[in-house]
Amino acid sequence: MTNTRGQSSISPEAGLFSLPDGSSNRRGLVWTDLTGALGDIGVLLPLAAALIAVNGLNPTTLFACAGLYYVVSGIAFRLPVPVQPLKALAALAVTHAAAPSVIAAGGLLLGLLFLLLVATGLLSRVASLFTSFIVRGLQLGLGLLLIEAGVRLLAFGSIVSATAGSPSWGPVPLALPNIAAADLWIAATLLVAPQIGLSLGNSVVAADRTAHDLFGVKARRVTPARLALSMGIANVLAGAVGGMPMCHGSGGFTAHKALGARDERSTVLLGGLLILLGLVGGAASLAAVGAVPAPVLGALLAYVGVRHALLARDSWRGRRGLVVTLTMAGTAFFAGNLAWGLAVGAVLELGFNLAKRARAALPDHRGGVS
Repeated sequence: MTNTRGQSSISPEAGLFSLPDGSSNRRGLVWTDLTGALGDIGVLLPLAAALIAVNGLNPTTLFACAGLYYVVSGIAFRLPVPVQPLKALAALAVTHAAAPSVIAAGGLLLGLLFLLLVATGLLSRVASLFTSFIVRGLQLGLGLLLIEAGVRLLAFGSIVSATAGSPSWGPVPLALPNIAAADLWIAATLLVAPQIGLSLGNSVVAADRTAHDLFGVKARRVTPARLALSMGIANVLAGAVGGMPMCHGSGGFTAHKALGARDERSTVLLGGLLILLGLVGGAASLAAVGAVPAPVLGALLAYVGVRHALLARDSWRGRRGLVVTLTMAGTAFFAGNLAWGLAVGAVLELGFNLAKRARAALPDHRGGVS
């Protein structure tokens, strides 16, 4: 059915596999559903493997939580919604070999923060503070940190902990994280502060725009508030059981669609495979990750870093974008903490805005104001 402006509207009787006009789009799985499911696996698996090998996260909990999030997100949004590790948080956790309790604390804090922003209606206001240049600076800085972590694994493979798990099949027993006050402080300052800007910019605002650009009316269920609510609930639950902090990355929409994903079937399929991997191959995956040579893991991380750094390339066309992006990224890289880059970027943006206002207030050569 259509509304008075000729746009499609959702029928109250529309079912799980119904189109906006009420017709059915029920169909069986096809080859492109499988290829589309694997579209974003190149981001998920390297960071997941690093968090298991370096930080000691439980592989059963990690893969089961990620798989469940994929399934629920696909059904809720009716789209191939990507599920990715929180890349800034994961990169910093790997770089600093953060304990599982610190990572769990980071997921809990970030999840609660998103829920608070949605509940208070402050989401759009806070998101507007993160300009495109600040987001690009964070993306480039994160890419450099990921590349550094990959190079460290290439050159110093011994930093990968020995995974002393049994090669037998079956789940690794669940062990709830024991989060102390010190873990919350470390997580807030080291992991959450630099991640929030990327999440708001890339996983909320940019993800919403990308979904509507790629899928049109099929993305009608996607809004910034719903994406933030989804990530808030998922990270609170994952943090409570020691899972991997997760998000909906905007690039993941493109990756899934580029390989053939058309709706939720692709990501529901991938979610089921990840759950199966966690429950059936959890214990064996410890040995599998331990058997992966450190240079291979390092190369994968470096690849993810390069791919992420390239997201910032469109900000280098103007002087302001170049200054903010490169200064933020350089600060974050040499400080080893994206929060410092975020602080420097905020100061630079404030300075540019003040200078622009000052120029606008000056009289022009005709005696007016410019």
